[in-house]
Amino acid sequence: MKTVAVALSSIALVLSGGGGKGAYEIGAWRALTDLGFEIGGVYGTSVGAINGAAIVLGEFEKARDAWLNVTFEDVMRISPGMEKLLRGKSFDISLSELRGILNDFFGKGGIDVTPLRDLLKKFIPEDAVRSSKIDYGLMAYSMSRMEPMMLFIEDIPQGMLADYILASANFPAFTREEIRGELFIDGGVYSNIPLKMAQLRGFKKAVVVDIGTRTLRDILTYISTFSDLDVVYIRPREHFGGLLTFDPEVSRKYLLEGYLDTMAAYGVLHGRTYYCYHPEDILGKLFMTLSSDQRKIAADILGVRLSVNAPAEYQYTHEILPKLRLETLSVENESSAICLRILETLAKFFDFQRLRPYTPSELLEGIAKKYDQGVDGVINSVVYKIRYEKIASFLYFLWRHGNREVLKTPPGYDEFLQRFEGLLTAK
Repeated sequence: MKTVAVALSSIALVLSGGGGKGAYEIGAWRALTDLGFEIGGVYGTSVGAINGAAIVLGEFEKARDAWLNVTFEDVMRISPGMEKLLRGKSFDISLSELRGILNDFFGKGGIDVTPLRDLLKKFIPEDAVRSSKIDYGLMAYSMSRMEPMMLFIEDIPQGMLADYILASANFPAFTREEIRGELFIDGGVYSNIPLKMAQLRGFKKAVVVDIGTRTLRDILTYISTFSDLDVVYIRPREHFGGLLTFDPEVSRKYLLEGYLDTMAAYGVLHGRTYYCYHPEDILGKLFMTLSSDQRKIAADILGVRLSVNAPAEYQYTHEILPKLRLETLSVENESSAICLRILETLAKFFDFQRLRPYTPSELLEGIAKKYDQGVDGVINSVVYKIRYEKIASFLYFLWRHGNREVLKTPPGYDEFLQRFEGLLTAK
C-alpha cells in the first residue's frame, strides 16, 4: 500500500454512511473550508463515498445543487406505492397494494438503483478524481468473499470508480451490486466510519462527519487509533429524515445543519439548541443601565429583594443572577453561559427558527417581540405561567427600559451571516 505525502497542516475528512442525510456532510465540508482547513484526504462509506468523490473534485456548488434537487426518482426506480412506504406513509397503503409492493420488491431482488448509477457517472468524472491532489478512498463489503474491502483510489480498476462507489453505497434494500462476478453490499455493514483509512495514510488529524450508526468495528478502530489520531467528531443535533428520505427540503435542512454544527464544533457558534455567535451576558449589560428604581422593579418581577444602596454590579451578580440560574435550572457558572441558557430556553418555548445563527441581542429582541405579540395565546398557557412568565417578563422589562446602545454587533458577525445566507445560493 502506498503512503501519501501529508502536510502537517492538512486533515483527513472521514464521512460516514447515512443515505438521505448526506447533504449534512456537504454543509460540514463547506464550513471546514470557511474555517481554513486544508483537506488532504477524504475517506467515505456509502453516501460518504459519494460525497467524498465530490469533495475531492472541490466543486461545492455542484454537490450542493445535486442534493438540493435530489428526489426518489433520481436515486431509484420504484412504484408510487413503494415511495409511499419509504416516506413512512404506510397508513395510505391497502393490504392488497402492500402485497403487490412486497412481491415486486422480492421478485426483483431489491430496489433498482440504476438512476443513481447514471447520476454518479454524470457528476463524478473519474479522471478528475484520480488526478486530484486530495487523496480518496472508500469502504465496501464483499459478500462473495465475506470480507471488508478498504479501497484507496489506486486500488480501484480504471473506469470502474462509479461501480465501486455504488458498491460501497449498496444499501441492503437495494439490488446487490455485482462487479466482475463479485457481489457487494453497503460498506456500512462492517465499518460506517472508515477512520482506519486515514490512519493508514499517515494522517495525524481527522474530522469525522458521522450521520449514521457506528458499528462495533468503528468503536474498536477509534480505540486503537486514539493515541495516533487527533479526531473531531461532528454529528447532527436533530434528524429530519431517514436513510431513504430523498427530498429537497430535507436536504436543505441537513446542509444548513451540517454547516452550523461544524462551526459549533470549532467554537465559532455556541449553544445547546440554537447557534449563538459570540455569547455574552447582555442581560447584565442592560441591567447596569437601569436607574435604581428600575432595578428594583426588575428585581420585583423575579421576586428578588435587592440590597439597599448596593452597586448595580453587586445586585446583578449576587442577587439577580443566582435567581435566573435557579429559574432555568442552569448548571453553568459563567454569566455569559447562564444568559445564553435563558435565551435558548425561551427561544425554544417560543419555537424560534433553529437552523440559523443568532447574536444574543437577536434572541432577546425576538423574545421581546413574542412577548409583546402574545404569541397566539401562548402567553396565557399553563406551562408558560408556571415555568417562564417571570423570566420572560424580566427580559421584556430589560429590553424596554435598558439602554440598548450598549448592545453592539459582535465583530465578524455581519461577514459570517453573509456567508451563511449565501450557502444555498452562492456561485
